[in-house]
Formats: sequence, C-alpha cells, structure tokens
Amino acid sequence: MKNELYWRNAESDDLPPIDEEVIALIDADGYSAICYAHRPDPYGFTAKSIIDGGVYHYEPKTYGKGGWNLENVKWWMPFPPIPTEE
Repeated sequence: MKNELYWRNAESDDLPPIDEEVIALIDADGYSAICYAHRPDPYGFTAKSIIDGGVYHYEPKTYGKGGWNLENVKWWMPFPPIPTEE
C-alpha cells in the first residue's frame, strides 16, 4: 500500500485542490509551526454577511506561488478526515 502522507513542497506544482484542508509547516520570524491550511479560491466567493445580513462578494488574500491562506507555508501534507463521534 502506497503511503500518501508525506511532506510536499508548498511552492511546487504538486499542490492540493482549491479549498482542501491540509497540514502545513510554516516558517516565520525564526520559528516553525504546524497548522491547518488551504488554498482559497482566488476568484473569491459570494456569501451572506453575519453582521448586516447583506449578500457580498469576498476576495481572499492569498500568499506565495501556491496561493495559500497563510504566509510562509513551506511544506504541506494531505491527511485523512478527522474522526468524529456521533
């Protein structure tokens, strides 16, 4: 069985699909951290505001060649769904 869980370069052409949550290694200001990250749709989305109820188009800020939702993503790894209790 092939192990799909390995670190991949966040600036390569091997990137996760848009909006798929992944585990990411970020490196900023002399420290490293592991967190959840994703690549938001660069064309944005339309949604209802929880503040005033109006419907607006939002365009997220993205970072790096991969278009990540966080700055300084260096590596990423897919992960299986997190188990939930029913």
